[in-house]
Amino acid sequence: MAREILNLPLPPLTQLKDYTIIKKISNGGFSFVYVAVNNITNETVAIKEFMPNSMKIRVDGKEVNVTDIRDKNKFDIGLKNFFQEMSVVAHIKHNNIIDVLDYFEANGTAYIVMPYEYGYPLSHYIGLLIKEKKQILEEDLIKISLGILEAIKEMHDNNILHLDIKPSNIWLRQNKEILIIDFGTSLEKTQVRVNQFFHSPGFAAPEQYKKYNLPLKIGYWTDYYGIGATIYNIITQRVPEDSTKLLNDKRQLDIFQTENGFHHYKILEIVNQLCQLDVEARKKVNIEKVIQEVKNIVPFNYIEKTIDSIITNRDSYELII
Repeated sequence: MAREILNLPLPPLTQLKDYTIIKKISNGGFSFVYVAVNNITNETVAIKEFMPNSMKIRVDGKEVNVTDIRDKNKFDIGLKNFFQEMSVVAHIKHNNIIDVLDYFEANGTAYIVMPYEYGYPLSHYIGLLIKEKKQILEEDLIKISLGILEAIKEMHDNNILHLDIKPSNIWLRQNKEILIIDFGTSLEKTQVRVNQFFHSPGFAAPEQYKKYNLPLKIGYWTDYYGIGATIYNIITQRVPEDSTKLLNDKRQLDIFQTENGFHHYKILEIVNQLCQLDVEARKKVNIEKVIQEVKNIVPFNYIEKTIDSIITNRDSYELII
């Protein structure tokens, strides 16, 4: 069942700083996303508005009005995290990481301005493959995997952890280049605290779960698990088993059990390496070596129909963040 949206989006032609809203193109639990035009440059942009849709805080007009004291506290914390997301991304310039063009406060909330990118979420792409009963082309798998690896390495080089790598947080351009678009749980390495637990089942490492009380073991290697689980999801078209269940059952995630012979052994080997449950084992992963190994893979293809022939409607290539 879809989440009920309690708030009204900004109407078309609303003026926000130097921008004119054209229309709302998506909504999530904590935001609306609009396509807009820069009034100065005439460029098309995407604007993400902080709007926690579990709270009824805008029933008319443009202004946000938080009346409940409990909601006010949650709203203020969320707004702080929203700006943290901006600060995480703003100083990183990388082809596989969304660019922040502008950010500002207005109407009692906050906004992030980004380039307008045609494409679709990686999760949507996987769904299309399932619908068409097709496997991903090997060359596309390598390109997507390499993009994710290089984007997360760039974040790590800037001392930032993502901590929520999964297909719905990854954007796929028309040319199969990926774009990391959501940074709501990202933290500078020094900001990880004992009381911070966040996880997406199937894509989160065991140390991200409160029951294991391992927050001090969260690090770059935690993101490695999310990368491996995401590649696993692309290949198998199934969400991986939850890491805590695997740990309880004393099992490892083993992609060779179902996919051996269907894709290059090296990419399968890398998935298993990144998805090791043991923190100390994942710490030993050399991500630069992994990236080079992926670059060295010579793809073989066995599928005649590509995803481009599946998607025929340009409306499918609209920004959803």
